[in-house]
Amino acid sequence: MIAKINRLNKLATHKDYKIHFKTFIEAVNGLFWVFNFQSPKYAIESAVESSEFHALKLKQLKIPEQTQWYTHFIESIKSLKPYILQNFPTGLFSAPSQGERDYKELIEQINNNVKLEETQSNGGQQQPSQQQQSDYINQQQQQQNKQPEEQSYPSLQQYLDNLNKFETLSKEINKDLIKDITNIAIKVAKDKFLIVMKNFQSHKKPAEDVKKQLMQEFIVDLKKLQEKSVGDAQIYVKPVYEGLQALFWIFQDQMPKMIVETSIEASEFNALKLKKQKIQLETDWYMSFHAALKFLVGYISENFKAGLSWNPQGSQDHQNLINQLKGQQNQVVTKQNAGPPSLNSLGLKGTSGGPPPLGSLNLNLNQNTDNNKKSTNAGDSDKLFSQINVGMDDIKKHLRKTNKDQLKEEAKLREQKLQEKLKQKQEQQEPKVQTQSVSQQQATKEPKRYLKPMQGLYLENFQNVQELIEIKEGDDGLESKHALFLDNCKKIAVKVHPKINTIFINKCENLQLQFNQVISSVQLVNANSITIWCFEKCPSIQCDNSQQVHISLMDDMSCEVISSNTQEINVTYKKTEDEMAKDYPIPEQFITKWDPNQHKFVTSVFEQDL
Repeated sequence: MIAKINRLNKLATHKDYKIHFKTFIEAVNGLFWVFNFQSPKYAIESAVESSEFHALKLKQLKIPEQTQWYTHFIESIKSLKPYILQNFPTGLFSAPSQGERDYKELIEQINNNVKLEETQSNGGQQQPSQQQQSDYINQQQQQQNKQPEEQSYPSLQQYLDNLNKFETLSKEINKDLIKDITNIAIKVAKDKFLIVMKNFQSHKKPAEDVKKQLMQEFIVDLKKLQEKSVGDAQIYVKPVYEGLQALFWIFQDQMPKMIVETSIEASEFNALKLKKQKIQLETDWYMSFHAALKFLVGYISENFKAGLSWNPQGSQDHQNLINQLKGQQNQVVTKQNAGPPSLNSLGLKGTSGGPPPLGSLNLNLNQNTDNNKKSTNAGDSDKLFSQINVGMDDIKKHLRKTNKDQLKEEAKLREQKLQEKLKQKQEQQEPKVQTQSVSQQQATKEPKRYLKPMQGLYLENFQNVQELIEIKEGDDGLESKHALFLDNCKKIAVKVHPKINTIFINKCENLQLQFNQVISSVQLVNANSITIWCFEKCPSIQCDNSQQVHISLMDDMSCEVISSNTQEINVTYKKTEDEMAKDYPIPEQFITKWDPNQHKFVTSVFEQDL
């Protein structure tokens, strides 16, 4: 019966009939009264109450046929209550223990879906012992484990359908870049993702070092995709690259839904340029990939709110799972390193691993040398040279007569022109060399972390730091009156735990900043690719001469965003916890018109439909 209920739970993920399955499943749980030896009546009552609660939404649809369908079914379940009170108040197996039949036969009948006889006709059956009950439960669990791997987790059919559409549309687009992007995306989002989903219930939760190895198999393909993000290709690569980050929810135990939502937001933001092109086939190609990611949000919130439920009694051999993830790459490598076929495989005779022996070629070397001697006779050579000299006079007629002095002058002019071109190139390259040397000097600066008592904490020249830089309360003497200065930092992540006055970001790239509360403001100058998470409160955020700034407001929406000379500034916010996060791009274009009523020029945001 547990196996049947589990199959119904998997069907309950259907979008259109989710309410119907839920009400049906809750009612069917009442049939477990047959295994309740203390209060079987309570099993029926609790199942009916739960089913009627879920049926409220079904009745709100106001479809008479469906309401009658549910009413007839729930009445049949309710009718079991007086039946139990009259015949089995203390359970189904309350008859005297006089039977001799073995319960193994009953279990086999249930597993083979054979219709059982009524219990009253088998009143002479022997009451089951605790050992027989535990054997029955273990056998049911083993029966569930024998089901195919594809059915061991909730259905992903809608997710796979969107990916299949994504793959078919890429074949219709006549661009090799989109086909390459799609192949990598399918390999990560479909092949490798399904390998983990098929194996997590049979394995124990991996340790941190093993988890890093599993994640590395996904990162390898993401790096290949990132390498294609050059020039105009970024329009197609970035939306897919950011979206694939959502699949790392399978390695997270806390808030996996939030990881998917943030990845979808980043993908949608990077897809704006792709949609501006207004090429319908390419837009449909991306939207099918986007729909697959959107499905994961509801899928996780319904089935895996706290991450994947690894089996605590499963296998510890995670190397097998890692090898399966590597299997896709190994197949390609073996094909590339296969080498030329051997002679034996082609049906040719010869020694294995080397050329055939010279004796098997039957070469007549003496005959060849004699023929060469005959062809080098004197008479034959004279005829050959006479044929070559034919037409020499005609060729000389068209040649131009030149003096040695003219040739020297022409050579000098060529050298002068070459020298002038070299000087021009050197003059053009000199400022570039100077700028490169300055940038190299900046890059070679050592990272510094120090506190100025009257100002605040300084983080300077931190670059390519893989670990999270945490600033905790009391570190370096930091107080709430102090400010945080981030200067010339690249590819780092900073998390600020205490409440501080102000945060200044100057000349930073690829920076991720997380903080709880700021008293005054966050200021960005000459920054690029900055991501900011405000979990509690921030009065204002000022952006000056900055690009690609993503601001996420988790709690307080009263933050003021002041922008000047900026591009691609985006604000993400949530009104309620259950609501999907929304994006608001900060306007970059304005229009100024003369207002005859106010007798002055009025400037407003220039809105253009995409």
